[in-house]
Amino acid sequence: MTPELVAISAVAALLLVISVLAGFRVQRLGSLLHESQNEADAAREELAAIRLNDASLQERLVARDASIASLESRLAELGRQLDADRALLVQHREEISRLETRLQEQEQQGEEKIALLNQARDTLQEGFKNLAHEIFEAKNKEFKTQSKEQLSGVLDPLHERIKAFEKRVEETYNNESRERFSLVKEVRSLQ
Repeated sequence: MTPELVAISAVAALLLVISVLAGFRVQRLGSLLHESQNEADAAREELAAIRLNDASLQERLVARDASIASLESRLAELGRQLDADRALLVQHREEISRLETRLQEQEQQGEEKIALLNQARDTLQEGFKNLAHEIFEAKNKEFKTQSKEQLSGVLDPLHERIKAFEKRVEETYNNESRERFSLVKEVRSLQ
């Protein structure tokens, strides 16, 4: 695995962790929002009861109103934070998707490169076999030529000696035949 792939995998893992943490935070904020809404509802109900029961509790009512305003403000803030976290979650998911696509493309490119390397290796092997065969044929032809020349160098003088020997044998035979013939002639003339 290349360093770039390791970095991409690490970024993807980090984004996944951030997404999970953002999900937990979104759940927590939703829970807090729900709780805040429940508190605001309860405070409003209590405010209505206080107004009905006793006018002297007006001061308490003001405090509750302030609390409600604070809670509503917090609720709005939590709502904005929830929206921001959701947007961040969407961004992280898009980034993860983009990185996964890039990783798949790089894996496909790697497989294509391996296929090209295998094809080049096969071509080189075939070329090497052909070259080795050509070299073998050339060496074999050269060996035959050298062997023929060497044998000719040894056999030609022997062949000449054999011819010379045959010639002498033939001359000797012819001479002996003539001599025999002349001896036979002489023997006949003597008879």
